[in-house]
Amino acid sequence: MFTDRVVIKLWVDSSKIVPEVPKAIEGSPATGDIKIKRLCHGENVLLLWEEEKKGAKAGLHKHQHESAFILLEGRRKMNIAGREHIFEKGHAWLIKPGVEHDHEALEDCKFIEAKSPPQITW
Repeated sequence: MFTDRVVIKLWVDSSKIVPEVPKAIEGSPATGDIKIKRLCHGENVLLLWEEEKKGAKAGLHKHQHESAFILLEGRRKMNIAGREHIFEKGHAWLIKPGVEHDHEALEDCKFIEAKSPPQITW
């Protein structure tokens, strides 16, 4: 239900955020050109802007939060619970807690990720 009361907890200009460069995700090596910007977070969600250059990879890992994604540009291969998926621009997906997965950028990628509860995994 919508109300006329809106509280903005944080407003950010994402172009001014310095990206982080992970070396590992959940202890699994991350290779290639990967950049993560923390856009905003609250008590229940962390919103990220992520960029991966073609060939960037993260090895098999799992975490205790849900991750929801929308791919804005590029193609990304993921093995989720032992099944291979190819995601393309406009695709959205959810990875549940405890599910093993890895990923590789098949092309330069840009995407949004929301983690709930908020956790830094790199």
